[in-house]
Amino acid sequence: MKPDEKKFASFCWQVKMFRIYSSDGTIEKEVFLKKQKDFFDGQWIRKNAIKYYTCVRATNEYLYALCQDEHSHDLSGSNPTLEIWDWNGNPIAYLKLDQSICSFDVTDDNSKVYATSFNDMDKIFVYNTDRIMP
Repeated sequence: MKPDEKKFASFCWQVKMFRIYSSDGTIEKEVFLKKQKDFFDGQWIRKNAIKYYTCVRATNEYLYALCQDEHSHDLSGSNPTLEIWDWNGNPIAYLKLDQSICSFDVTDDNSKVYATSFNDMDKIFVYNTDRIMP
């Protein structure tokens, strides 16, 4: 949910897509990026399905989505990408992370991302977004 509560977004787990809704539930934008081969063949749960979006955060300006893009059930061995979108569904930036990040949050001014890793839950990893943001 956007902090000003005017919009919210829904990102998918096994289809690389998301939807942006107005506060009354009307779909404003659907962004369909990629589907897995044979994904829509009637099997909704597949053993080797790619896991896409696992964690999403929002500021009034941007949506931040952690994209694992991974087949494994053990996500501790992969380093995801942090995708940043505006509230019109336009890509703004992305950051390939250097840790197996499982959860994160972002500052209100969009300048820093604080994250935890599957492998080091007792550490906080900080990413400055100044160099990738417009």
